[in-house]
Amino acid sequence: MNRLLHDLTQALEDGARVALRDVLARLMLATLGVLMVIAGVGFCIAAGFIALSDALGPIWASVLLGAGSLIVGALLLAFANRRAGSREPVAPPPPKEAEQHPVDPATLAVFTAAFVAGRYVAGKKRE
Repeated sequence: MNRLLHDLTQALEDGARVALRDVLARLMLATLGVLMVIAGVGFCIAAGFIALSDALGPIWASVLLGAGSLIVGALLLAFANRRAGSREPVAPPPPKEAEQHPVDPATLAVFTAAFVAGRYVAGKKRE
């Protein structure tokens, strides 16, 4: 019996390790993906600055890129705030009351006998 429980818990631990490894691998890939996107956006902004700097001068290029970044950031914040505020909180359902069933004396006797037998088999019998 102990060997069966040991094998069962070992299988559960192995499954948990595999699941955790999969989650960590996905998290690492997602983090690297986000970092690559940030680097790509940075290079695009730098290229835009160089192009605008040649056409308008470095000060106007900085002003235009700064204003564009402010507008994009404000739109993203407004969009995030609108989505978060649009959801109405859902009230949890009221708790159900436990149904009271009368206990049959025969059922009570059977469960008591099973409990006593289990304690006897486990070696925890009180004299």
